[in-house]
Amino acid sequence: MTVSVTLSSQDAFFVEDYVNQKRARSRSAAIRKAIRLLRESSLEEDHAAAFGERSMSEGARPWDLTTRDGADEPSR
Repeated sequence: MTVSVTLSSQDAFFVEDYVNQKRARSRSAAIRKAIRLLRESSLEEDHAAAFGERSMSEGARPWDLTTRDGADEPSR
């Protein structure tokens, strides 16, 4: 699929410099990499939010009890 995107001069120069410095195959390849990195970053944020919500929820306590390995219990 072909999509036309309007960039500021500063962004266009940045992409061009990136292509030249990193020896990317094309401007399109550089943009695809940027999109992939944005997608990965978004997924990391979603995972962090999900784990944060779980730890704050009332359901976290039973889970914590079932995952204990007994390492903090005194030796017999």
